[in-house]
Amino acid sequence: MTPSVIPEPLPFKIQLSIASLNFDITCENYRVIQEDEKSYEQFLRPNLKTGAKPLSVRLLMYETMPRLDTLTKTFDSTETWAMYNEPGLKYISFQPLSKNTPDWIARINEGLNKIDIYCSNSLIRQTNEGEQVLANPVCYPLDQILLTNLLLGRGLLVHAAGIIIDDKGYLFAGTSGAGKSTISELCQANKTISILSDDRIVIEKTGQDICMYGTPWPGDAGIAVNDSARLHGIFFINHAEDNSINELSPGDGLKNLLKVTSLPLYDEFDLQKSLDFCDDLLKIVKTYELNFRPGPEIVEDILSFVSG
Repeated sequence: MTPSVIPEPLPFKIQLSIASLNFDITCENYRVIQEDEKSYEQFLRPNLKTGAKPLSVRLLMYETMPRLDTLTKTFDSTETWAMYNEPGLKYISFQPLSKNTPDWIARINEGLNKIDIYCSNSLIRQTNEGEQVLANPVCYPLDQILLTNLLLGRGLLVHAAGIIIDDKGYLFAGTSGAGKSTISELCQANKTISILSDDRIVIEKTGQDICMYGTPWPGDAGIAVNDSARLHGIFFINHAEDNSINELSPGDGLKNLLKVTSLPLYDEFDLQKSLDFCDDLLKIVKTYELNFRPGPEIVEDILSFVSG
């Protein structure tokens, strides 16, 4: 009699696509769910780009997390997450101030193509049907941290609204309160204009072009669209009494760009890669200062400017 063979449990899998990055997220113990489904909904399906390779993310359930006290801490947000290094590996630990132990610890290999996330039981949820499921930790802030690292030298995450006019992409960038969501809502009222996001946009070099991508991290307007367009201009926005648009020199463009870009300040080598990309970007894409008074007139001014 042939002995029975108990098959290995099949991993539960979801796929998260942001810009040209495609995360294959698996867990052998639990079905994985995305708790913030509204903004992530469009990004939770395959959207493979030409030449893109899926990134393997394993969710591992462990009673004891990896020890980090012997490693070098390279960054501390002072609120929830910190980064540690050891030869060939980076660790990211997420621990809310109200807790004594991390919710999860992510381990990233040197090639940035394999990510193991050690999950605590605090991520386990129970559905109305009584099923135990695992809340996907690849969400804010981890997905943004991973994105910043994985795009080094070829892309950036920018605090900006992404707006498409006649199939051309434009960034409307600014710090909190500058008016990104206001601009997005005003433009959204015009049916000839498409909005990718009202708060964070990925820009990435693809061949000879710079493209912009929507992200699942919306602002006050709640806009998060999984689409892209070739980038044709960057507008740095400010509230003002009167509307005006002025072209900036590359130097002034760089100063403004650095204020609204997520940079790896914790690593000198990685930071230089990001700065080199900024330099390449501003050789291709023009930058402008946009002063605006909220109202439909600014939309007409933008349309007139980009069509001229």
